Amino acid sequence: MKQLKKTMAVLLVLALTITGIHIGMARADAENPLTVYGDAVTAAPGKEVKIPIKVKDNHGVAGLALKVTYDASVMMPAKAEKGSLLSGLANLQFGDTIANHTENSFECVAYNDSNFSDNGELMVLTFQMAENAAAGSYALKLELTEHYNEALTDIEAGCEDIAVTVGNSIGTSTASPKPGVSAKPGVSSKPQTTKKPNATAKPSNNYSKYDDPTPKPKKARKVTKKPGRVKITKIKNIGKGKAKVTWKKVKCNIGYNVEYCRKKNFSGKVYTEFVSKSKKTCVIKGTSKKAYYVRIYAENYGYPSKYAEYRNFILGKNSKVKKIKLK
Repeated sequence: MKQLKKTMAVLLVLALTITGIHIGMARADAENPLTVYGDAVTAAPGKEVKIPIKVKDNHGVAGLALKVTYDASVMMPAKAEKGSLLSGLANLQFGDTIANHTENSFECVAYNDSNFSDNGELMVLTFQMAENAAAGSYALKLELTEHYNEALTDIEAGCEDIAVTVGNSIGTSTASPKPGVSAKPGVSSKPQTTKKPNATAKPSNNYSKYDDPTPKPKKARKVTKKPGRVKITKIKNIGKGKAKVTWKKVKCNIGYNVEYCRKKNFSGKVYTEFVSKSKKTCVIKGTSKKAYYVRIYAENYGYPSKYAEYRNFILGKNSKVKKIKLK
């Protein structure tokens, strides 16, 4: 009997210790949330500038979607590349919306099938500065629209804006002549011949490199096909305000977007859960005793056409809508 009591006491201590560790980790996440940031950079008019995007206080993350907002009168995005941190992840899916963005912002996304907890360089953004960019400091605003772990649970996260300082154009020197050197007296300089005025150059777009029709690449691209239509096979309640959705997997290289809404035509507020390509189930949460409509579509990332310059997101057709009333 005494031995049994000792064993139970040891198990109780272990349980309390593990609970304390989890609570400590949760407090650490809340007090020092994951932060996406970048160091201040200096740029010159008419030149390209590379801006590394970094992460710190990373306690474990599997998916990020970063919205980047910039001043379109000063700079235009050229490309986004994986940084040293993301380049080391074999199963990572990375993409951006630079090629087809319409306003002064674009998104970069990174999805991995498991958590990564290192700090360092997430990605590198390249911008083309305008020829007539005025000197001054401009803010590159960062915003995380998605941030979750491998269990698809949102984590605490935030961003810090980046200062981009525009200086004088490189190569324009205004150095004064050395003092103490004077011209010899009595020597007349030859009269200078008047040069013909230069022809007026045609006005050009500051971002002609990116706005002009894109030349076809030398080699044809490997076209990424549109993913097939997903079929929902089962939806069942698994608790109060929760339901589990199961579907038949299709061939895709990113994953699935599970959308659900209170209205059948999805005209109201639409909730979305992203699921990696390796899974075929998802738990949705809503208001108890209310009906929800569910649909799913698959997502690929690649070249949409044979001569496309940039890769893009290629979305599959929505599945048939299914209805469920939550318990």
